[in-house]
Amino acid sequence: MFLAPPSMMWDSSGFAPSNTANSRAARVGVEVTADSVTLRPDQAFLADRNLVYPVVIDPGLHPEEKTNWATALSGKPTSSYWWTSGAGSSVAQVGQCYDNGYCNDIHEAWAYFQFDSSDLGGKVLHNATFKTVATYSPSCNARDHQLHLADRQITAGMTWDTRPASARHLGTVSVGAVHTNCTGHKGVEFDIDTWGIGTTSTYYMRASSSTDQLAWRKYDPAQTKLSIDYNTIPEKPTELSTDPPLPAACGHCAGVPYLADASIRLRTRLNDADGDLLRPQWRLAENGAETAAWDGPQQASGAMHDVQIDLTGKNGKTVGWWVHGADSRHSSTAFPAGSA
Repeated sequence: MFLAPPSMMWDSSGFAPSNTANSRAARVGVEVTADSVTLRPDQAFLADRNLVYPVVIDPGLHPEEKTNWATALSGKPTSSYWWTSGAGSSVAQVGQCYDNGYCNDIHEAWAYFQFDSSDLGGKVLHNATFKTVATYSPSCNARDHQLHLADRQITAGMTWDTRPASARHLGTVSVGAVHTNCTGHKGVEFDIDTWGIGTTSTYYMRASSSTDQLAWRKYDPAQTKLSIDYNTIPEKPTELSTDPPLPAACGHCAGVPYLADASIRLRTRLNDADGDLLRPQWRLAENGAETAAWDGPQQASGAMHDVQIDLTGKNGKTVGWWVHGADSRHSSTAFPAGSA
């Protein structure tokens, strides 16, 4: 299973209090195969003459393997095929077996795959894709296969008679052929939204037709995985301070400190569980009404951020400030700073 926060690229144009525009950014194409991850940067973005280097490319991929898989065979209704199939542990079978003399009366096959994505609890889930690779078909004719979310988890003793049923039909795709005159393994993908993500969940594949022998397929269980697009909301900013430090409030000032300086520097630390680059979202208010909002430059998670605030023309006003931490998708809750 590949757990993937959004893959982005951005330049170093940065931010300023007088400019609310973000750094230039673009999505990065990601191609996943059985043994590699290929990033495809946006070429138009890189060709922009106004680009400010360095450019950062963040793939944000975290691989996890499936926890279990199994096969249910209608011709062997009381037999268990845990981490294997009628053809062995390197093949997942789906559909009505093509009767070429080697079926051994297994008849129809369903392939079950279980994943534990409970570590994504508390994450913002955007989308997920079920991916596998077809390695054999009996002809060069494409056929429809379905993916279902199972109504319960699989166990080592599962048989055709005790197999989980469908909790939800997640999709149907046309599966390409892999035969003598149509060689080459064929990738198969189902867009499953976020069904089953964030828990231990089981999915199963079956042919749309239970009787069509040309829908018989073999898949590679080692290349069967989930690709999950998620994000962790950045943590609430910490260590907010000012330079110079705010003086203690006088005894008759209702707890509000007074500052006579012409400017003040605000500082905070931003953290993100995914390790994404973060930018501060500064906010200012005068006498309780928000008057300014801007983003600061991106830095690595854990870095300190600061900004100089001009206090000219604010004599006699109560100036407040607060800050959010933001990655490419979400903002944290605010750190309510204070006022002076």
